[in-house]
Amino acid sequence: ADILESAIGSIKINKSLIRFKPAILILPDHDSPGFFIKKRKECTTVLISHHNPMRFINEPLWGNPSEKDARLALKIENSALKKVDKVICPSLYMADIFRKTYLFNGPISVIPNVVDEKLISSILLKDVRKYLGLPEDSVLIYIPSAGSIFKGSSYVFEIVRRLAAYAHKKIGFYLSGDINEELKRELCFLPDDARVYMPGHLSFQENISVVKGCSFGVSPTLIESFGMAILEANLCGLPVISFDVGGNAEVIHNGENGFLVSPNDVQQLFK
Repeated sequence: ADILESAIGSIKINKSLIRFKPAILILPDHDSPGFFIKKRKECTTVLISHHNPMRFINEPLWGNPSEKDARLALKIENSALKKVDKVICPSLYMADIFRKTYLFNGPISVIPNVVDEKLISSILLKDVRKYLGLPEDSVLIYIPSAGSIFKGSSYVFEIVRRLAAYAHKKIGFYLSGDINEELKRELCFLPDDARVYMPGHLSFQENISVVKGCSFGVSPTLIESFGMAILEANLCGLPVISFDVGGNAEVIHNGENGFLVSPNDVQQLFK
């Protein structure tokens, strides 16, 4: 369905490319726009492989999506790769998954996602402790994309509940991003000492300003191509604890900027 939705825009852009005559064409793998975009002579076509639908198969924790659908998307992307000269992956993990998934004989490079350190350093800290009714010295924990099933939303309530119980005093949590209805219902049963800030979707600058006021991060993500939220948190001075999945090990170095624990082992998150 995602590929079909991208088809109209991808087909239309062919006329613009004729006029523009690019020397380099950079394509994402998500939605396979390269399937509908014609190969141009004297133009190097580069694919950024950051999605890969086969990563989402046989994982019941997020609903076990259709393997038939994923394999159809794979077939379309393999066809699009015939027009690609080079592939760039954001992590060694994604490069390995790409090689195992697709038929491609060209060069594959790893270039980590970029982050604007100057922009992050220029953003002023926003402390939400007063808004949550917390003392100034209270611990405030950042949980990125807390409402996303792929980022571990099913673990968020238990993480908040247990950490609040261990704290024995008022403690705050910043849950970024949109929060699904199921998690909202679960959070209604938290103890009074757990104060949760969940403003919904924020701009990049607004999100970073709140992250800067946090003490550390916990990311129960189930799948990760690179770990951009973790890297941004590190640049804000926050160590992050997360599962050892996907490209997380390429961002988190145990004992230096955070800790990695075994996938889905929530108990280890609290040790």
